[in-house]
Amino acid sequence: MGAWPSHNSAWNKWLEGLEETTEAGYPHPFFFPDNYGDFYSGLGEDPTTLAELRMMALSWSIRSKHDWNTKVKDMSMLERWRQEALEQQESMPIDRKLALDMHACNDSIFCSSRSIPDDVLTKLRSEAAQLEKDQKNWHPDSNEQISDFVDPSLYCIVYGHMGIPAPDQMLFHSTKLAWLPSDFSVAEDGAVRLASPYINNIHPSRTGLISTIESVLGSFVPMWERVLASIRHIRKDRDHSDNKGYTPSHRINDGPDGVINCLWAMHEDDEAPIDDEIAEDGYAGFPGEDLGERRLAWMRMLPETRLYLPEAYPEYTGALERKFKTISLRGKMLQVIIKLTNIHLTPDKPEYPGESWKVEGMMNERIVSTGIYYYDSENVTDSEVSFRVSVCTPGFHNWEDDFCTQILYGLEGGKELIQERGSITTHQGMALAFPNIYQHRVSPFALVDRSKPGHRKMLALFLVDPEVRVPSATEVPAQQEAWCSEAVQGSLAARLPTELRKMVVERVEGMVTLEEANRYRAELIEERGAFMEEYNVQVMQQKLDMTF
Repeated sequence: MGAWPSHNSAWNKWLEGLEETTEAGYPHPFFFPDNYGDFYSGLGEDPTTLAELRMMALSWSIRSKHDWNTKVKDMSMLERWRQEALEQQESMPIDRKLALDMHACNDSIFCSSRSIPDDVLTKLRSEAAQLEKDQKNWHPDSNEQISDFVDPSLYCIVYGHMGIPAPDQMLFHSTKLAWLPSDFSVAEDGAVRLASPYINNIHPSRTGLISTIESVLGSFVPMWERVLASIRHIRKDRDHSDNKGYTPSHRINDGPDGVINCLWAMHEDDEAPIDDEIAEDGYAGFPGEDLGERRLAWMRMLPETRLYLPEAYPEYTGALERKFKTISLRGKMLQVIIKLTNIHLTPDKPEYPGESWKVEGMMNERIVSTGIYYYDSENVTDSEVSFRVSVCTPGFHNWEDDFCTQILYGLEGGKELIQERGSITTHQGMALAFPNIYQHRVSPFALVDRSKPGHRKMLALFLVDPEVRVPSATEVPAQQEAWCSEAVQGSLAARLPTELRKMVVERVEGMVTLEEANRYRAELIEERGAFMEEYNVQVMQQKLDMTF
């Protein structure tokens, strides 16, 4: 390792541009633009109809089949799939046809089992195994099952240290600690190269591992281009009041004069079907824990002739093409936080309990997408990653229109404004990318043969908003005291006595010992645990209230 780099010019440049980027960028879990949502109407994206969610589930169930792109050209196979889908629908009541739990990915989650070449996979296994051998690092409170041997919480940014200014006090912001990304340049052909002097917690001398990470990142660029394109619409203004000429389609009809208030209803005289005697009795005899649930149960028993689901447009309008128009990251500088994690199971500890719902990072890191490469798996059962998202109260409903919201979106009055976004079974060789506005959760898994050990190994890549720059390894010099000691040892100072070399290292500004780094890591983990609890209360526990 050569002389210690000077980062003053890069750091000053970052400080100069800080104020210009505070309101830019893609959606992330902690940012909700004007006219989008508030704590009264919920925080998140617009809800997706259950019809669309089921279509996504059907699409993914086909695309997840082996050799699906060949089978889809077989007309007999297509007819078989079509018939199976229809049969599943026919067994459901009319108002429940679109309400089954989904078991698949949606249009913001992308995965591939072929994008990363076998030689890159082999090299990553070899290089990562050597690094883990040299710096195994058990995650606190993991029962010695999780080894984060490249852990962004270790040697993290400490505000106030080395002149790094703390951000303003804001909700979901830490004024103490943050993860440290590295800069990577993306060429026009999609090739990725490290632009920062180092990747945090990977010694610059490990050139083989660094080049392999660059190759893996290059394979994630096309997926991130699609993930970001799929969520950019969320920043649109939700005010649709200028939609002139739209004719509402009522779905519950109480005879020729009375209709229940429903989506896009624009008539003040719309009324819900009411039976005075049943209503006065609190809908007694109908299932449900409260009045609202009993009322919905009564409505479901109305004749099907009084129930109308929304109709599709008569002609396809090209919505999919507009939604899936990708953005380009070619020629850009990306900031990515790197993490290498292994989950080890043994005959004494044969089961992994899974994880709680979470998003990655805090406002400080501005993470907009997570990429995970499952590069090694041995003697463990399948595991799923599930997704959910906070949504806003559906617009253009009138007072107490919670029956329609339940049919259209699966959102019940008084219940959390959350929609499931499916789950995906992970396997060795899979590259998975999804937006950070989705909470995700890893399901439990266990040893297949409980007499032998097993593992699952992952490379996690956290993408910082490409339009918003945060402090990185370009501005923040490496803080590892051991690295500095090696640099001194390899320089002319090596001729000095050991005591003097130690004094040189101690006088280098910003060095952090391993003991100090572990202390900061423990503080960061504790802070983010409390933050996630607060996030769940403030965002994920907002409830649908149609009484406004």
